[in-house]
Amino acid sequence: MAVDFAKTGAPAEMPRVLNPKEFPDFMERSGKPKYISEGVLGKLYRALVESPLRVRSNNVVSDGEEAYEFEVAGFKDFLETASSHKERYTEKMSYLMSLYGAETEGEMLT
Repeated sequence: MAVDFAKTGAPAEMPRVLNPKEFPDFMERSGKPKYISEGVLGKLYRALVESPLRVRSNNVVSDGEEAYEFEVAGFKDFLETASSHKERYTEKMSYLMSLYGAETEGEMLT
């Protein structure tokens, strides 16, 4: 059995009849037959692929324009405090990432 590979060293063998004939679209298997997955992963995948958002080279998500509509009158009064909180967050996150050997913030959140 495949679960015993670590103990026995015997690799799992899968009969050809059990190999999938086609793959869900979210797997992006080029050169293989695929189908449109109606499950949650397929829906999330297509929502992302069809999204107008783009990732900038600095990994900040953008729709191509700055988000001025989110600015609230008087927000500049809070920039210093927000910057201080972000700096503390970054320091703590960096410490935790180092402690747990995570390479990205996303790894810490999953």
